Order: sequence, then structure tokens, then C-alpha cells
Amino acid sequence: SYAIGRLIPQKKLNLKAIDWVKRYGAAATALAWLPLIGDALCVAAGWLRMNWLAVLAFMTAGRLARYIVVASFA
Repeated sequence: SYAIGRLIPQKKLNLKAIDWVKRYGAAATALAWLPLIGDALCVAAGWLRMNWLAVLAFMTAGRLARYIVVASFA
């Protein structure tokens, strides 16, 4: 999703996902595990040309936390 965001041409867009990522930075992509919303946040991070290592770290941390919680209930 991040890579797709990098491919979208830079023009004025007014989307909530972009506002969230602008406000909270790469940390917003920790919610990448959420259906639909997470993909939009990752695309927005790519469109904003955020540091891919920071985005990758937060995406990984968010998904890891989710799987730890799910595994603890199993």
C-alpha cells in the first residue's frame, strides 16, 4: 500500500487519511492492521513520501501487537 501511494501523482488531495498521517506522522501507520482504514493510512504515508523505514517499523509494530493479542486469546 505504501508503494502504491508513492506512485500516485502529487496534487492537492483532501482526505482524512492524509490529515491523520500529517498530524501523527509515521506512528499513524501502526493502525495498518485495521481493515480499510489501515490501507488508506499506508497509501497516505506513501503519497506524503514519509521515511519508508519509519513507516515499516510502525506498521510491523502495530501488526505484531495485534497478533500477540490474538494469540493470547487463542
